[in-house]
Amino acid sequence: MFLHIGGDNYILKDDIVAILDKKTVNSSKDTSKLIEKMIRDGLLKNEKIDDAKTYIITCKKGRNKRSKRHYYLYMSNISSSTLLYRNNRRK
Repeated sequence: MFLHIGGDNYILKDDIVAILDKKTVNSSKDTSKLIEKMIRDGLLKNEKIDDAKTYIITCKKGRNKRSKRHYYLYMSNISSSTLLYRNNRRK
């Protein structure tokens, strides 16, 4: 199943690692550094959103256990609680 995160952006529910509220991220130095590093490293997959409310971290796994994992970051202007509700619905 897919999760609609705003605009024309959909992500595979099974790939979601974390749905993080922007206010919470900004209040944590470590998490804030992680998000900034992911953006600097080019892992942001959708456009940078000025009014972002939520960060979503995903992991694309390879076909077998030894395959390299690829982490990506998405931004959404939809609240983290709404995205979490959508993600948990119809599992």
